[in-house]
Amino acid sequence: MFSTSNTHFLNNRQRLWRGIIFGSLTAILCAILLTWITLMTHTKFSILYLLVGVIIAYSIRFFGKGVTIQFSILGGILTFLSILLTEIFIMHGFSILLYPSAYISAIMNVISSIVSGPSSFILLFFQIVAISIGFKESRVS
Repeated sequence: MFSTSNTHFLNNRQRLWRGIIFGSLTAILCAILLTWITLMTHTKFSILYLLVGVIIAYSIRFFGKGVTIQFSILGGILTFLSILLTEIFIMHGFSILLYPSAYISAIMNVISSIVSGPSSFILLFFQIVAISIGFKESRVS
């Protein structure tokens, strides 16, 4: 698409705020959709976390058009937050949004459930890979 040797041109096309806004909206929508799929099927599909990482990364890449490391960091952070939000919604439901005082305990419950069993290591593996995909694929290369 663009030559990476023409960094001045690529730096001028970057739109960090667009990447933040559309990446955040995509992360929230992915968390809601993945929660809904999990609650409707009563099954947690670990491989869908990889899809969440790809969708968030490509939305940041498309709208942000960034070549610097900030876009990669943004992709990794938003993927992590989307995964965390998904796990909170799965454990506590969407009604947790009505009780801000319960946010910290909900996060602690999610962390303790991730490291609590042998099957959770597979889930943790897919979540880490999804975050790395969100990190690597968020920049225009």
